[in-house]
Amino acid sequence: MKNPNICRYIMFILIIIGLLIAGISGVIWGIEPVSPLFVAGALISIGALIFGIISVRCPSCHRQLHLKGIQPDEYCPHCGEKIE
Repeated sequence: MKNPNICRYIMFILIIIGLLIAGISGVIWGIEPVSPLFVAGALISIGALIFGIISVRCPSCHRQLHLKGIQPDEYCPHCGEKIE
């Protein structure tokens, strides 16, 4: 994917889905012993964060952009190029 803003939205959605799965699992089955669904939700969230670190980059200079915030970046803070 070329657009880092779309990758950022995908990352946020996957993190929320993972946290919802882990939270619902914790509410339904408790935390003692740890439910496999809880572990799956946590792994989805961690995987989404890794996806964000790898893919939310400037298309021009390939440097890491900010992961926080939902408002998309218009210009790269490193090279100044416009981000689509």
